Amino acid sequence: VDAELGDRVRFLHVKDGPADDPGAPMVAVGAGVVDIPAILRANPAVEWHLVELDRCATDMYEAVAESRKYLATLGLTADRSW
Repeated sequence: VDAELGDRVRFLHVKDGPADDPGAPMVAVGAGVVDIPAILRANPAVEWHLVELDRCATDMYEAVAESRKYLATLGLTADRSW
């Protein structure tokens, strides 16, 4: 997140994957190589972390559920069943 944007950024799309090939399939947030905690700490003003999976290496719905669980471990979403 660009420091110049500061508290104007309220929504952040979060993706994870191998990060070495733009065409590679994505994985659940927290299951790839992206340093998710560092990225999310870069701007504490962000209110919503939106999981975005353009294409997925696994079942899309399972990846979203795994992403939610991972973000809950970081204290960034409610940890409750759907």
